[in-house]
Parts: sequence; structure tokens; C-alpha cells
Amino acid sequence: MNISAWSIDRPIPIILFFIILSLGGLIAFESLAVQDYPDVDLPAITISTALPGAASEQIEAEVTERIENAISTLSGLKHISSVVNDGSTVTTVIFQLEKPLEQAYQEVSAVVSGVRSKLPNDATDSRVKKITSSSQPILIFSVRSESMSMVELSWFVDHNIINRISVLNGVEEVKRIGGGNRQIHVELNPVRLNALNVTASAITQRLRKIQIESSGGVSTLNGTEQVIRTDGNVHSLDELAAIEIPFIDGRSFRLDQLADIRDTIEDNPSIALLDGKPVIAFQIARSKGAGVIEVANQVDQAIRNLRADFPNIHIARITDFVSPVEESFSGSVRMFVEGTFLVIFVVWLFLRNSRATLISALALPLSVLPVFIGMYFLGYTLNLVTLLALSLVIGILVDDAIVEIENIIRYLRIEHSPRTATINATQEIGLAVIATTFAMIAVFFPTAFMKGITGLYFRQFGVTATIAVFSSLAVARLLTPMMSAHLLKLSPEKETRQNNIKMVYLRFVEWCLDHRIWTLVGVLLFFFGSLFLSGFLAKDFMPRIEDPQTQVMIEMAPGAQESEILALSEEVRQKISSIPVVKAVFSVIGAPVSSESGRNSMETYRKATLNVILGPSKDREKSNEEIESEISRLLSRVPGVRIKVGPRGSQRHVFAFQLMSADPHLLSLTARKVEGELKTIPGFGSITSTVSELRPELLIRPDFAKIADLGVSTQDIGDTLRVSTIGDYEAYLPKLNLGQQRIPIALIIKPESLSQIQLVKMLRVPSANSKTGTVELGQVAEVRLTTGVGSINRFNYSRVAKFEVELIGVDLVDAADSVARMRSIQSLPKGITRLDIGDAEELNDLFHGFGFAMLAGVVVIYIIMALLFTDFLQPITILSALPLSFGGGFIALLLTGKALSMPALIGMVMLIGIATKNSILLVDYCIIYKNGRGATFREAIIDACRHRATPIIMTSIAMAVGMLPIAIGTGSSDSEFRSQMAIAVIGGLFTSTFLSLLVVPVVYLTIEDFRSYIMSRFRK
Repeated sequence: MNISAWSIDRPIPIILFFIILSLGGLIAFESLAVQDYPDVDLPAITISTALPGAASEQIEAEVTERIENAISTLSGLKHISSVVNDGSTVTTVIFQLEKPLEQAYQEVSAVVSGVRSKLPNDATDSRVKKITSSSQPILIFSVRSESMSMVELSWFVDHNIINRISVLNGVEEVKRIGGGNRQIHVELNPVRLNALNVTASAITQRLRKIQIESSGGVSTLNGTEQVIRTDGNVHSLDELAAIEIPFIDGRSFRLDQLADIRDTIEDNPSIALLDGKPVIAFQIARSKGAGVIEVANQVDQAIRNLRADFPNIHIARITDFVSPVEESFSGSVRMFVEGTFLVIFVVWLFLRNSRATLISALALPLSVLPVFIGMYFLGYTLNLVTLLALSLVIGILVDDAIVEIENIIRYLRIEHSPRTATINATQEIGLAVIATTFAMIAVFFPTAFMKGITGLYFRQFGVTATIAVFSSLAVARLLTPMMSAHLLKLSPEKETRQNNIKMVYLRFVEWCLDHRIWTLVGVLLFFFGSLFLSGFLAKDFMPRIEDPQTQVMIEMAPGAQESEILALSEEVRQKISSIPVVKAVFSVIGAPVSSESGRNSMETYRKATLNVILGPSKDREKSNEEIESEISRLLSRVPGVRIKVGPRGSQRHVFAFQLMSADPHLLSLTARKVEGELKTIPGFGSITSTVSELRPELLIRPDFAKIADLGVSTQDIGDTLRVSTIGDYEAYLPKLNLGQQRIPIALIIKPESLSQIQLVKMLRVPSANSKTGTVELGQVAEVRLTTGVGSINRFNYSRVAKFEVELIGVDLVDAADSVARMRSIQSLPKGITRLDIGDAEELNDLFHGFGFAMLAGVVVIYIIMALLFTDFLQPITILSALPLSFGGGFIALLLTGKALSMPALIGMVMLIGIATKNSILLVDYCIIYKNGRGATFREAIIDACRHRATPIIMTSIAMAVGMLPIAIGTGSSDSEFRSQMAIAVIGGLFTSTFLSLLVVPVVYLTIEDFRSYIMSRFRK
């Protein structure tokens, strides 16, 4: 059945069908969310646990290792890593990609609940959290007020701003940065405590027992039931100061006799500064599936309402990652429209027929709109990947329509009626159109099943492109023939002479057929030469996307004070602000308040993150990398600090690897040697590492004979020191009841009162055998200064040292080779292993994934061609143009200075289908001509070149011209990503089109000669 003839005779159902599809596509398009990247559910879970006051090595042994051992029993584990700091540990569990995220979450939660009884009693309950691609903040705002204190403004942000924004549709999480909560400090004097023979822990315990609110059951009085509640809370500072603290010996003291009581702010886990001035900020993350632009619009409206309700509060957007998404979306639409008009112009230039051009032009929107319906029902979004798929298939979507219309016009020129010409032309070209479409599907669809993280992100690419190509087939076989039969006019003018260019081309074809060996040798030389040239291409995982900001991360040596990191970050900020393109600098000292780093951690005030606001890439001359290089030069002489310059996430051009060992001492020594040698290698910029630095530590070593004699326990010593220095555990702190607010009451020793070892030794600890009930710490323990390990990194149950090397003019492959040749790496001690991570690891998976996709595409194409043409040998002819396309892609990338990375590899995959299409058109006509007229193989292939060269050249030029806006594309943050892909495709199109028009005839004739030879041998 000729489905095209059926559509010609029944135009109304076809018209209604495409009207419905178009309307549905428009509605679906309006419903699709706009995002930067697809939402990907990586089976990754984090487990955060805090043990305030504990050293990192203690937490590693008592918490981290126990959690890791429990997790190791789960199936489908890929790897497990942990970061241990003083006071906290965060373990990240990565499962194999085949494992559903929700199942991984449930299994990890169950294991963590089971291991809780094996952790220290003072450890907080572990927080289990999924890692999602939507968890990154999309907006950051600053808040300030001249009429509020920092504490009041923090409370306002938590209870007004965050509460309002959190309920908005599509908002997943809102976090405050900077500021601090109100807290009552009860500051004890150790000299006074020593004189009274009182311990800090004893006062804490007494206060905890007095200052409490608890339920007391239920009573029935006067025939009604009442809930009994005991309220021991104080409601003012005066009441708190007047509390009598009783002791075992019968004495009691007012609290203000034992301590100074201050209404202040909690020890800040983070400090936020905008251009050096303290601010309070909050960041917003969207929920999975929510559109970035839609969420931002809702947030902006909520901010406008807040400004109207609270005019004394000033809320300003510091930075956002919404503008690049808007820019990318509008850029994609603009490039699609530009490409469409260019394709239409090329069609008109070849056909010089306005009606034929109109029919071809309609194929584009009518092929694209149904794609949005498929995306809607599949839960896809308009993101970089799906928009890229649509941008790249512009030429492909009109390809089938062009081939059919060109053939219909050719039939019209031999004086057929439009209906008869259309039916005969579509009948002749039908198999070729179907074959080329399925060849393209065979290329695109396997990319949806690539392994690794790349495969997850590009699943939407493969499916979207497949739907679009299949949609174009429906247009070409149903709508284009129907419109051609009813709109195209009869063209009685016969073609009286061959075009001069075509005559020259045919002479080249005949020469190549006469010199087949030389032609094939030339093709092989071209192919191997292009492979040789590809060795000069830089290899990278992904090109840099221009963000409106970058980051500078500062890390001081362990033990740094708050004042030191503040001064250093301000010095760095001033240097960065001297760069003209920098608009603002938003600094965060320590971790956000919602961080799992633990309260009062020594790690808090030795790290700072400076968010450098640059503005849109289109408004500045310098790229992010150029600005980052300038920042690196400015900060290169800052002493005694580790500085990392680069964007959030994994876009920085770095080579990362790690050393693993079960021996911490050996690992530290080896890592320092490796770090030193890395600094000597040309092309390597700044080196950042996690080599554990020693931090100052005050070691308390109990004298076991004395503590046994005096009835002192090690637990009592630890509790006294913890309460005296950082206060009791947060859950145990008594509260000041102020109605809607419960203000924590923290009891500590004044920090300045413990500034010397001798003062620490004077701290009183409980003693069961002492007459006074207490003894000085110095009587039962040795107190001395020493050093301990700061942050600890672990990977797969062993300690690791991670390295990040900034690459300057060096690609990942060369960097990996340079590191592998290092003397310190080649002579690694026994028990030390090296493992590439980050982009280097992903690059390897990337090449394997795309290699699989290409191989699968070629195999599927061969099978489809063998089935359609019922021949095992001619599909080889069809595939012979593939090497020519790859060579052109490599040469184009080399000439334009682009790297061979993810987008370029996608272009290479696409070239497989394009090159196959050209061969199919030639081979299909050969079969038709030979079977219909009984011509020789040589006559058939020459006639195929005569009649199919025009549509091949026309569709290839249309495809290349349609991609020109993408290849040239500027003004968009992701233009480099698109550009690499388009350049690879255009280069491959050029060589595969013009060389395949010469090579495919030679291969076709050679294979037929081979077939004849084999058959003649069998006949004998």
C-alpha cells in the first residue's frame, strides 16, 4: 500500500490530524518547564552525623567507620566516601546507576537506624538525604534593615521571609546564610568556681533540672478533665539571674553570683558579607521537575509583596543562576528560528519554486510541534539537552520533505500531472526516505541508553531527537505528498541540458570508477590522515559554560581564628574587586547555618567562600576562564593559605586524582611528595589538595592511678571540659520562654579565662573521694599542647588524599599522562594506590559510552538496511561513507581550535546517520534503475549520481546552513557547548557529502564485482 497515495486521495483527515498535533504541541510547549539541565536521579545518598566537641580521629573511629561498615552490606554499591571534621562527619554513598534512588534511600535509612545503637550516646541522630540535580541554589538574596539588630533580622528572615517562600510551588528549600540566633550566655569564672569548689558541669546539671517544662499526666477536677503540665521555665533574664543553684553540701547560690549573664548571639557557624559589609542572606533551591524561570518569577513576586508589607526591610538579589537559563532558552529559540529561515532560503535557492519552498518550510514546525507532546508525557523539560536536540535536527527535519519534493518536481518536468507525478515520485523515493529515517533513529536512539552519568543526562537528547525524526517521516509521507499533489503546478518545461557543474561531477565519477584502486587508496589515506590529525585535538570532558559568577575558596591552616579568616577574606576581596569586570563579591565565612558541619567545630572559621559576581557573559569582553586566571595571578602571593579559583560544580578545567592507603602516616608523607612534584610540571597551575594538615590540640591525659584513688571518671573529665569550652549539647540546653520564642541558655567558661594551660588545669572536676567533692583537673591529669589531624578524607574504607590541578593549555589526557610519568607516582610505596576522579574519570566513561553508541548505531543501521534492501553486501556500500564524515569532523575541530569533548562526540554520532543517508539515496536509485531497465551496474550508479546528486547536495547544504547560527552562536552562556557540536557536524557534512558522491559509486561497483566473482566461483 502506498500511504502517500492514500493521503493524496483523503486530504481532510490528514489536515485535521496535523492541526490536532500542532495545537497539542503548542499547548504542551506552554506547559513544559524551562531548566538548565535535565533532572537526573543519581542513586547518591549523604549521611550527616555530629558529635560536638569530638576530634576528627575520634569521630572517624567511633562514628564514620561504623556507618561505613554498616553500609557495606548493601547491594549495588559503587563507592563510599566520607569527610570527617572536628565535631562532624558526612558520608556519601554512591550506588550503581541501575539502582532506583528511592530504594537506595530507604535501604540506607534502614541501615543507619540499625547502627544508631553502636554510635556514641552523645552523637546526634544521623541525617540521611538524597543528592539531586536540583539541589543547587538558583537564587541568593541579601537582607538588611537599619531598624533591626542582627539577631532580630535573623529571626525575621527565618519566620517571615523563609516561611513565605518555602510554600511557593516549585521551591524545595530555603536556607539562611549569615546572621545568628539569639542565645543567653551564662559565663562562668573558673577562679570563682575554684574558690567555691564547684564544677561547671554541676551547675549545668542543676540548671537543667530546675529549668524544665514537662507533662504531668491528666486529672479530673470538678467534673472536667485537665492536662497537667509542669512549667519550670523562666520568662525573663531577671528570673534567670535569681535562680538558686543548690549543691550537695547544702549550700546554694544565685546564678548571677556564679556567672555573668549576657543576652547575645549564638556562636556563629557562618558570617555573610557583601562587598565587605555584614549582611544576612538566603538561598533558594527548586524542587525536582520545577522550572527555573517559573520558580524565579514566583519568588520575585513574593519578594515584591514582602517589600510592600515591610518597607523597612531591604531585600536585594545578590546573584542568580536563572539569567543564564533564560539566556540559553531565548538563544536556542533564536538559533532555531535563524536556522529555519536559512534552511528555507537554501531550499528556494535550489528549487526556485515558491510553492515547493512553502511545502518544505511547513515540514519544520509540523515536525517539531508533535515533539513537545511526547516530551510532556515523558516528563521532559526544555533544557540544554532537549533544546540542543531540536536545534541540531533542523536540517534533518526538512530533509525527507526536500528529497520528496525534489523528486516530485523532477517528475513534473517530464509532463506528469501533479497527482500522478506525486504518486510516482513518492513511490520511487519511499523506500529511501523510510531507510534514511530509520538510519537516523538507529543513530540517535542508542544515545539514550549510554552507560554512566553522561547516559543519564543525554537520555532526553536521544529520545527527543528520535521523536523529531520520526515525526518528520510522518510529515514527509503524509502531508508533503498531499500538499504537493494539490498545490504544485505542472511544469512542462523539460530539462534540455545538463548543468555544467553536474557534467563536471559526472566526469569525476567516471574517472573514479576507472581508477578504483587509486580512489580507495586516496580515501584510506584521508581517513588515516584525519585520525592522525585527531591526535592533535585537545580532549576534554565538557566545554566551559559562561556563568554570571565564579568562586574563590580560601582555606587557612587548622586552628585559625575568626578574626584571621575575616581579615584574610577581606584582603582577598579587595584584590578581586580591583578587577574592573567584577560587580560585587559575596563572602561566606564558615558554613551555612543549615550545614551539617556541626556546632562550634574548629573547622568553621578556617574556610571562606567568595562568590564573585561578574554579570552576563554578553556584557563583558573577558571569559570566565580569563577572569579566573587574572584572579589566580592576583592571589598567587598570598602566603600560608590554600586558594582555589573556579566555579561551583565541576565546570572548572582541572585534573583530579587521589591517593589511597590504610596507613595514614605513609599516605601523608607520600601525598606531600606528590604535591611538591606537581608544582614543577609545566602547564599545571594552582594545586589544591586535602593532604591532612596538623592542627593544634590540647591533650588531656588522665593519670589512672590518681583518678581511681580520688573517684574521678574519664567521662566526668570530658563532660567538664566540653561544658566549660563549647557548652552542653544543644538538645540539653535549658530555654528562656518568651512566648513564641524559646531562647537557648548556654553555660560556658569565659574564653579569655582559659587562655593559658595553667587556667585549664584549675578547672574543677567531680570527685567521689574528695572531701570537697571536686578536685582540680591538674591533680588527676596531664595537660599539654600537641598536634592532631584536622580534616580526614576517606574513600572505599581507606583514607585518601585528593588533588586538583588547574590546567593551563593542557587537556585532561595530557595531564593524566604527565601525572603518570611523575617519579613520585611511579615509585609509590606498597600500600598506596592512585585513582583518577572527576572529569578524568568521566572522560573515560564518555569515550566508552559514545563508542558503544556509535557501534550500536552502525550495527543497527546495517541490520535495517539488510532487511529493507534484502541484501547482505549493499549495506556495506551504504556504510562506506562513515570514515569520510569522521575525518571532516576532526579537521573542522582542529581548524577552529575546538576540543574533542562531549558535544563534539554527539556531533560525531549524528554524522553516522547523515553520511548513511547520502549513501542510501544513491544505492536505492541504483537498485530501482537496474531492476527497472536492466542496466549494467556501472550505468545504474552513474544514473544514480546524475539524479540523486542534487537532493544529496541540497539536503546537506540545508543541514549545514541550518547549523551555522549554532556554530557561530554568541551571546549565550552555553554557546561554546553548542558550537563544538555544530562545527563537528558541518565539517563532517562537507567531507562525507562531497567525497561520498565519488567514493560510494566506487565501493558499490567494487562490491558488485566481488559478488559476481563469488557467484562465478560457486557456479564452477
